[in-house]
Amino acid sequence: MSLEKQQHVPFRQAIIIGAGLAGLDIGCEFKRKLNFHDFVIYDSNPGLGGTWFDNNYPGCVSTHSLQMTLNEIVTYSKAVDIPGFIYQLSFAPEHKFTRIFPDRQEMLSYMTRVATENDIKKHIQPNMRWISSTWLEDRKVWSVELRSTISGQTSVQECKVLIGAIGHQVDPKPFNVPGTKGFQGKIVHACKWPDALELKGKNVVVLGNGSG
Repeated sequence: MSLEKQQHVPFRQAIIIGAGLAGLDIGCEFKRKLNFHDFVIYDSNPGLGGTWFDNNYPGCVSTHSLQMTLNEIVTYSKAVDIPGFIYQLSFAPEHKFTRIFPDRQEMLSYMTRVATENDIKKHIQPNMRWISSTWLEDRKVWSVELRSTISGQTSVQECKVLIGAIGHQVDPKPFNVPGTKGFQGKIVHACKWPDALELKGKNVVVLGNGSG
């Protein structure tokens, strides 16, 4: 743990790290199946959504007309890489996706609806990044260190159950290749796409052939 002065947050029975679809699912099931409410969900972002809060690359939000045939949707839709009928929770089906592969905003709206209907929002603590966790054997609790992404203030909170629901598509691998330090243009990652990036009239090189 860091040596700076830390704020000690009151004990909670359970801490969930990550407010994406997995963290949302766990929070809902705590309430639905266990009638359990003593938990908190931390996320480094300002809101829930996980992967689809971060990812805003071109095509992630569709610009196609909603009046499309099935073949056109399958051929031209550029949004999430998993069909919507799979990318949802069994207890909260969504029948109003406008396409087989919903766009980013539809996924965020769906997750927001699920969080609202299951009263999960009050459990979410945004702008808090998980730093480390230590199991205290003598007391049988986890000591979890967090840092505010706004103020930089660190805090420590203890819990009995610690659940990691951290996705792997929000923290890009550093692009450390020869020549990048002297490159005069912009280097961006698909999952950290700047809203104001203008590509018109510029030479663009795409490295990588993944779904992003």
